[in-house]
Amino acid sequence: MNGASGPKTWHWIIFIAVVLTLTALVVPAIFKWQRARRRQIVHLELANLGNVRSRYALYASDPANSLTFHFLLNGAPLPEQTITLATASPTPRTRPTASGGQGAGQTPSAQRTLSSTAQTGGLVAGLLSTVGRLLPASLSRPLLNLSADIRKGQQMATHAKQASQYAGKLQSRGKGPGKPTTRASASLPSAAPTIIEIWSHTQFIEPNQKTFIDLSILPAKPYQYGYYTYTLKSRSVDHKEAPITMETCSLQVEPLSPFERYAPFLALTASLIILLILFLSLW
Repeated sequence: MNGASGPKTWHWIIFIAVVLTLTALVVPAIFKWQRARRRQIVHLELANLGNVRSRYALYASDPANSLTFHFLLNGAPLPEQTITLATASPTPRTRPTASGGQGAGQTPSAQRTLSSTAQTGGLVAGLLSTVGRLLPASLSRPLLNLSADIRKGQQMATHAKQASQYAGKLQSRGKGPGKPTTRASASLPSAAPTIIEIWSHTQFIEPNQKTFIDLSILPAKPYQYGYYTYTLKSRSVDHKEAPITMETCSLQVEPLSPFERYAPFLALTASLIILLILFLSLW
């Protein structure tokens, strides 16, 4: 022991680095464990009622995307295939091009206003975010949400300023001495919204035979609970003309007990306090 000298600055830096590293490793593991505690297994029976053997593709989804699904065979996940579906065909849209005068872009005063708005929004969002991290979770959530909304507005103002400057450059390049300006329109294709589905594939099932599949269901967030409905779909992989079978099911997700919710974090806090005591006992 070094008497009353006490830990030096670099000792504290190493200690804080160790604490932050342990926290960064343990907290995600706690959330993962809490989600796993609410895992529910649904046993499915898949039967081949046709006269030829076939593989089957399985898909599950809920309207609110509050649950995650995995199909298991003997505890092992089934192979998955991602399918992207377009919900509507792209339709052209018309966008007017810039014409002469201030109408092509925003005035310098408007650009200065956008720049000032973006800077002020960044300062306010940073201040709210800093204050929110210092408060308890129940009080910090509204501040953090407001900070995120302000940052989105800041990004929109910045993009509007950049678009205005770009339009002004196009106008200055397109105009020449004695050249009249005209207003034209350009037809641009609009992107069609898409849906991504992840289907799980089974092995071959012989005619009039069946297999048993486990559907693992997890809440998307550790602390969500409630009554949920989800849809199961199945189709033949080898016979495209076969119809898709659909079934609507329900599920009740129970909340975590107080012990499951708070005990891991109390254990982590106690471990960090013991670590601090051991650290200080070295001097």
